[in-house]
Amino acid sequence: MMLFDSEADFCKPAKYQAADALVHQLEKTLAELRAACASAKAKTPGIDSDFQTAASSLISLVGAYRTMKQSKSVYDLNDMVKAYNRAVEAANAID
Repeated sequence: MMLFDSEADFCKPAKYQAADALVHQLEKTLAELRAACASAKAKTPGIDSDFQTAASSLISLVGAYRTMKQSKSVYDLNDMVKAYNRAVEAANAID
């Protein structure tokens, strides 16, 4: 998660290459997650909202990363961390 340890890392292309690889992998997993969620909804109405919140937060994480990559702003990095933390909280609440 924390490839960017300081603002100085915003200027290091290798950090973005590593993060891009992680985002690519995460996007594949999210696509699988969306498919599993759709399947579960079809079988069981009222799927756990924490599951959906975790997935939504991970999608927000990817968006926040892209924003941070463009802006190179610590504020956008903080938004990315907040999205990650929301995803973890929701995942921990899944029954």
